[in-house]
Amino acid sequence: MVHEAASDPRLGPCLSDWITTLHFGSVWGLPMKVLVSAIGVIIYILSLTVVVVWWREAHCQRRRLEGPSLEGPADRCMSAIGQKSRSLS
Repeated sequence: MVHEAASDPRLGPCLSDWITTLHFGSVWGLPMKVLVSAIGVIIYILSLTVVVVWWREAHCQRRRLEGPSLEGPADRCMSAIGQKSRSLS
């Protein structure tokens, strides 16, 4: 049965038409385009948030390894980390 479907000469154009309609968003019209756009924006925001959180953690870790300075950012990192660890326990 699987071989019969794979050897059907109409299968290629059928799949191509289906993929093309999905790609261009013509399946459910404007609501589908809005949904896909919203999902794209959410993925972008989440990706940006991950980078920002990673950057802050790496920056604070580097400051902790260098030791406290007179400038103060390391103290802010330490206090933020201390607050986070206190909230977890």
